[in-house]
Amino acid sequence: RLALRSTEGQVEVDAASPEARFGVRRGDRILRVDDTPVRQIDQLAAAVRLADAAGKAQVFLLLRRNGKTLSVPVAVATWKTVLVPPPAPPPPPPPPR
Repeated sequence: RLALRSTEGQVEVDAASPEARFGVRRGDRILRVDDTPVRQIDQLAAAVRLADAAGKAQVFLLLRRNGKTLSVPVAVATWKTVLVPPPAPPPPPPPPR
């Protein structure tokens, strides 16, 4: 489970369980994905989609944790499952004639 929210121009982690799976902790503020600054969740999702499209297995998140800045590697495959929306369902069949 990963719960994020955009606040004060930063993406904040509300919950990450298990932490080892996502590489982040509750209270972390995500500042960048590789070299891309992120201020909203949709920017974070777009950066992960671009990394996935480029065939990257991992990206580095620049975080603010307990007043310190650190870089954490995270698996693109894990993050894309929670950030990238599933494809839209197909339209219903036409009514019978």
